Amino acid sequence: MTEKMAGGGKVLLLYRGDDAGGDGFKAALEKRGWTVTKAPVSEFAPLQGIWEVFRRRDLAEYDVIAAAEYYLAWATCLRLLLSKKPKVAALTFNQSRRLLLTHFRPLDWLLNRIWRRSSLFLVHSRDEAALFARIHDIPEDRFVFSHWGYDLPEHNPKKTSLPSEPYVTMIGRNNRDLRTFCEAVERAGVKGVLVTAAYMLQRQPVRSPNVLVLADRPMEECLNYVAGSFAHLVLVVDAGRGAGHISSVSAMLLGKPQIFSDVAPLKDYLKDGWNGIGVPVGNVDAVADAIRKLRDDPELAQRLGSAGRSFALAELSYEASAGRSADALARLVSN
Repeated sequence: MTEKMAGGGKVLLLYRGDDAGGDGFKAALEKRGWTVTKAPVSEFAPLQGIWEVFRRRDLAEYDVIAAAEYYLAWATCLRLLLSKKPKVAALTFNQSRRLLLTHFRPLDWLLNRIWRRSSLFLVHSRDEAALFARIHDIPEDRFVFSHWGYDLPEHNPKKTSLPSEPYVTMIGRNNRDLRTFCEAVERAGVKGVLVTAAYMLQRQPVRSPNVLVLADRPMEECLNYVAGSFAHLVLVVDAGRGAGHISSVSAMLLGKPQIFSDVAPLKDYLKDGWNGIGVPVGNVDAVADAIRKLRDDPELAQRLGSAGRSFALAELSYEASAGRSADALARLVSN
């Protein structure tokens, strides 16, 4: 059930200019009776975001300031620290950027005091809610979990020269375990396509005769490679950071079974035996076994891929995700 605030309300939506979900969230809010003003911050950098927030003189005109980025949310909390109104909501709160954490206790106490100006923290992973509650000393009842979602951009596998042999993919950057992917693909005796950021290849140099390694490729090309694969992998270095929701949701929408590190940040999206196969972090043998299992059992691969696609189509679209976020904002103001 959607919620509408009595008499409507005014929201200022601060978001990164490259966030394609801004329009969908705005539409969801307006459907529920809100008046929404979008304020994109292009080519976002932390200091620029703080400047964009502090130079505004109209914040008091709104019922809610919704900031859709970690540093942008912190800057909003700082700007409104001494004001009781409007309410602040930190949306899509995640670990995609370096944490505001110095490990110097007095300074961290001040930083965390600023965070508590926000009344709502919307997260796309339950594990991240627990993490931020602990790290930033934020009351847990201020966190709301909602699955992240988006609609696949236009893509066409025919535009990309895909491997002629059966292959698996891994797409992503922060916290990805590139070495385990390459070693497992080689051990499984299949081909692989790895697309990551150039800086990740500097940190984890990898080379394998079985793996096509690409850096900084456009979204359409990444989707084309996943669409042509028989399985997609999401392997992480550790369980303490973000874990690739964009690539896992993309692979689900494309109907691909997934092999994934069995860590808490992924459990809201990937479940062993339902839409993929969970493996221990850094276990090359387990990953190689899972690859061979999906290669040799097309029926299993189809079942896992279909389960993921059904879930993604029902729950992980722009419309579904934006609707949940809008309802969370409505509850915030009505309380």
